[in-house]
Amino acid sequence: MSITLKSLSPSKVIGISRQHPVLAFGTAVGFAIFLAARYLKSPWRKLPPGPRGLPLLGNALQLRGSQQWLQFTKWKQEFGTTLFAAGERRLLLSAAGQPIVVLNTQKAAADLLDRRSGIYSDRPRNIVAAQILCGGLAIVFQNYGPLWRRMRRAAHEGLSKSVVESFKTTQSNEAVILASGLLDQPAMMDNHLRRVTASMIMSVTYDTPPIVSETDPGIKAINDCVARLMRAALPGAHFVEFFPWMRHIPSRFAKWKRDAEYWYEKDSAMFETLFDSVREKMSRGIDRPSLVGTLIKDAE
Repeated sequence: MSITLKSLSPSKVIGISRQHPVLAFGTAVGFAIFLAARYLKSPWRKLPPGPRGLPLLGNALQLRGSQQWLQFTKWKQEFGTTLFAAGERRLLLSAAGQPIVVLNTQKAAADLLDRRSGIYSDRPRNIVAAQILCGGLAIVFQNYGPLWRRMRRAAHEGLSKSVVESFKTTQSNEAVILASGLLDQPAMMDNHLRRVTASMIMSVTYDTPPIVSETDPGIKAINDCVARLMRAALPGAHFVEFFPWMRHIPSRFAKWKRDAEYWYEKDSAMFETLFDSVREKMSRGIDRPSLVGTLIKDAE
């Protein structure tokens, strides 16, 4: 009997199955075993449950906005009680096919991201925040690999215990300015804390003098830069994260891409100016402790 795929119609298939019931039964059993084996080997089977999403988009629309932790907390109440794996509560989402696992407890985050950092040191792809706004050079967005290891080694050397000891004077000065500001204007605590945080980071990194006012343009520039990165890194912030082909759209047709490229140029110029100021002071013999100064000396 000669049979081709084109000659098989539903009626002929039914006829063959009636004429050869053993063959039909064996085929059905084999297909069922294939599906079962595929399911058992699938990595998705071991992932925790999560909320239902839309076709293609998944949970992307539910994750848009600046207060995603409220949505995560809501989902935790619904799905967290059934998610126990070594004591942690986890939640699986998807955004346009990109799986997202949410760790809803501090213990889960510490167990996986700290104690097992050798496995989970990689970062998810982030086109706008990592590749455009930062030019692929921000350690917080860097994928695990040789460049990440070099960055981590540099950060460790620049902030080692012996180096940090040299920042005590800077910390003391910042503490005095903070205490004075809180005494004079206690109602503006948030502003004082933002000032001291930005000022301390700038002093330790670039050897800049203390910033005494929260209205200083330098603080605004740094805070705006951080805010842009945080907004861009939020799941669902840009559809290009779910449809990577969109990054090839010319900038003149994509405002999100045009804006990101503009701020990359502006922020790069700001940080390059700060870097050059440290190098210029070192060339004049002014060698105060700073992270950039340590890296420059190590490079030489």
